[in-house]
Amino acid sequence: MREIITLHIGQAGCQMAPYLWDLYYADNMINPNGEKSSRKVKEEEFLESTVFFHEFENKYVPRSLLIDYDPKIKSSLNNNQFLDLFPKDHLIIGSASSSNNFSRGHYHSDNNLVGAIKDQIRKLTEKCDSVQGFQIFHSINGGTGSGLASMLLDESNVFGKKNWNTFSIIPSETFSTTTVEPYNSTLALYFLDKFSDLSFVFDNQKLFKICNEQLYVENPNYDTINQIIARAAHSITCPYQSNSSLNPTKTMEELKKSLAINQKKYPLISFSPLSNINPENEIEKEIEKEKENEKEKEKEKGKDISDLTNSLFEMKNYLKSCSLKNEKISKMNLYYRGNISEKEMNTSLELIKSMKNLNFASDFETFKSGLITNSIPNISSDIFDPFDKCITMASNSTSLKSTFKNIATNFDTLYRKRAYVHWYVGEGLEEGQFSEAREVLEQIIHGFEN
Repeated sequence: MREIITLHIGQAGCQMAPYLWDLYYADNMINPNGEKSSRKVKEEEFLESTVFFHEFENKYVPRSLLIDYDPKIKSSLNNNQFLDLFPKDHLIIGSASSSNNFSRGHYHSDNNLVGAIKDQIRKLTEKCDSVQGFQIFHSINGGTGSGLASMLLDESNVFGKKNWNTFSIIPSETFSTTTVEPYNSTLALYFLDKFSDLSFVFDNQKLFKICNEQLYVENPNYDTINQIIARAAHSITCPYQSNSSLNPTKTMEELKKSLAINQKKYPLISFSPLSNINPENEIEKEIEKEKENEKEKEKEKGKDISDLTNSLFEMKNYLKSCSLKNEKISKMNLYYRGNISEKEMNTSLELIKSMKNLNFASDFETFKSGLITNSIPNISSDIFDPFDKCITMASNSTSLKSTFKNIATNFDTLYRKRAYVHWYVGEGLEEGQFSEAREVLEQIIHGFEN
């Protein structure tokens, strides 16, 4: 199995790491001390640990780096036990933040720190037999996640011809955490569009809405929404470790071919189940208990699969706000996980084919589907009610057009007045790069319109 290196960049990227790696550890039966369980598994459920882990001092450690310029990230990570399994040089922290400035993240003055990042990536690649690619977790709204990730993408050829996928938090359409978010995201999209193979997109506002209205999380925070991103990313990347004949995307290159189309490489993710029992609704609790005791399990299984499948196409289960009106789907992958049979998966696929409300593009061929029957890992900090089966959908469609148009409109509003441009130029960015990035954003929008 070919190895994958994971880079968590900036505050958002680093804070996603504990939940994602808790799931990877559980999947690979690696104990909190870094040792692998001796428990035997069925051949079809075997997952190859070396894709995401390598052995270091008789322990399995992630092929991963956590990188942030801001030293404050240490305090939010220090209390997590999974960090004990990371070698100290896999955590690269600077002494000053990027101050929500793409330019500071991209052209950072601390050459020693940038050198250390590149050196550690090189060392990780040398520990691989045949690295297939890199995956980046970050936000393009702030400074480090947008700027530093873009710098690494810009220099990706240094590490050879590899696949580069990102899991990117992008601006919400009606909510912003910083005034210069349109600049950061537009500049970052220039590099994502040029160098990444796939960029799976999320937005914080939609994830908070899911926490409040569907998962009934009291006072959700960024740690809470990071668990949702981790669940979705885990579903899509876990197949890299499986040799099952029911798994169609065993490599990053296969995933790219199954989802990317021309310049459109920004898949949306929908996840099901994405609902908990309302703690205030005791009647609903009783109904759930009765369901668990029903004798007609096979019949109930089929109903579960139908419910899960139908909910995938409901707007509330998408992890990014978008408009599904007049949406045209160009590519679609479906990932089935847990207590699901091949027959049930096929039933679900037939249900999708019969949906009259789905609008497929003229170049749509067929959707790919994969099944991993391993039990779904539950982690101690999980915000989800326990579930034994799930479906994740990744689709490439025209529905993101409004998101990119919104970024362009907000960029134009700022740049028309040249607001804050001096902050970026003062940190090393040439003003002409604003115009170049805006042109690329227009090309992205045009790609979704055609």
